[in-house]
Amino acid sequence: MPPITTGANSSGPRPRIRSCAIWRAHRALELITAHAKAETWLTIFDNVTSPSALGKWMPQGRKLHVLVTSRHPDWAGNAYETYRAGLLSPEDSVKLLEQEAGRGDPEMARLAQDVGYLPLALVQVGEWLAANPRKSVQDNLARLDDSLEERTEDPDREYDRSTGA
Repeated sequence: MPPITTGANSSGPRPRIRSCAIWRAHRALELITAHAKAETWLTIFDNVTSPSALGKWMPQGRKLHVLVTSRHPDWAGNAYETYRAGLLSPEDSVKLLEQEAGRGDPEMARLAQDVGYLPLALVQVGEWLAANPRKSVQDNLARLDDSLEERTEDPDREYDRSTGA
């Protein structure tokens, strides 16, 4: 992949990239590839739709470790070592959410369900609640609704609630 140039001090024309998010992804790929030659890196791709979706985004490096989470069933046939990890139970999801948030709330079960009982989403939501102690679980549910609404305005993307979390 050719290097991405940035700013006025870069040589060559600026890349034609549709969005800032794509530019950031390209820049992250460059940095990881450059540093994974000498430093150990763990790169995580979360909720990848299929093995082919990784294609151009897979960094290279001697000391690079890659973890991919996906709901797609066909990873083993694509030279990946696979481990099946299920969802947390509703009870364990609430325990994890309360542990991360540092508090309990009757709405935790609903919040856990809304993020699909996915451990990463539960940790992120719990950390948000811990960092915002004056916000309620109901505030977080409203924030999740708003975030999902913004993301679904793009007709080329499909998001379920757990992905929006």
